[in-house]
Amino acid sequence: MCSIFIFTVAFSILNLSVSVYANQPIVRFKNRTVGILADTYAGVFAATENVTILGDLEVKATNKTANIIEEVDSLIRLRNDVELRIKYFSQHEGMGVVCNPEGTEYRARDFGAGTFGACVCKKGYTGISCEPVYIYTYTFEINENVAASHMEITKILIDGEFPETDLVTVLLEQNSIRDGTDKTVMLDDISTSYLHWKSHHLVTGTQVLEIKTRKVMNEFEISYWRPRYAPGWRILLDGEEVVKETENRGSDAWPSPATFTYDVLPPSY
Repeated sequence: MCSIFIFTVAFSILNLSVSVYANQPIVRFKNRTVGILADTYAGVFAATENVTILGDLEVKATNKTANIIEEVDSLIRLRNDVELRIKYFSQHEGMGVVCNPEGTEYRARDFGAGTFGACVCKKGYTGISCEPVYIYTYTFEINENVAASHMEITKILIDGEFPETDLVTVLLEQNSIRDGTDKTVMLDDISTSYLHWKSHHLVTGTQVLEIKTRKVMNEFEISYWRPRYAPGWRILLDGEEVVKETENRGSDAWPSPATFTYDVLPPSY
């Protein structure tokens, strides 16, 4: 009885309050701070799915303290400032092409004449404005011929968007083009325009299309004038097979157009 009384008095003198959150003890000191102290050369680790911090967060290392909230605000201001500078430069007289700041090593300039030169690109970037190199190549190869006399492709989408025209290459010369003059008939919303290949050119192993992208894609969506004009594809990503159809899409004439989706995401992603 005496020991219980002594403990109660001692706890009252220290004036400590203890609360519990998520089944873990939290020590709240009188000055409203919470301290976690490790022995020398020991580490302190916090493992949880979510961390919520109300107020400023400060991290101290090598006797220097930085306010994380202020630093993040500063980074946001710098980013906005860079965007404004780029817009300003793009309107500068004689600037010409605006270099991509992410991919540009430096911009050549003739200070005597006051003119700008070429964008000198970093490794992995190319072109007059130093855009990223397109490193992913999707190749469409016939694995099963169409059920009709020819193949007709009216539209191609990648993850819901049209690929850039310059990144689409027709490897097998088409036999005819409807309502157009080139590959752009596959890159618009006009369902009655398409490229046309005769079936006797579509033997197994024939490569028809090549499409380059900046990143690994999830799916291709291809529309054909009718189901019977759709082959069974073998699709390669940088030479690695990601789709292999052992059958074509049948001999039906409807719907028209007919749209099919191809999941091209590699198993490793």
